[in-house]
Amino acid sequence: MYNFKTRTGTIVISICKISIGDFNNNWFNESKRLPLYNLFVKDNKYRQLVSCRSTDSKTCIDHLYTNLTDTQISTNTLETYLITVAKRI
Repeated sequence: MYNFKTRTGTIVISICKISIGDFNNNWFNESKRLPLYNLFVKDNKYRQLVSCRSTDSKTCIDHLYTNLTDTQISTNTLETYLITVAKRI
């Protein structure tokens, strides 16, 4: 979050990011998730929000990475295994 002082007050700019997709990398397999974990979570302070299986093979290959807080975002998994995301206003 960036704050800029002006003559009339403070302007607050917040940079919110979401990366979502079928990464074809099973999050449940610790050794296979390590490169994505390092890139998104460790290096960029994102978090992976999908913690349930997203395929009939009981894998989690659909990921959602964000820097938004729990009060700003919610996720759901539909029976079609489509991950949905909604930004709270």
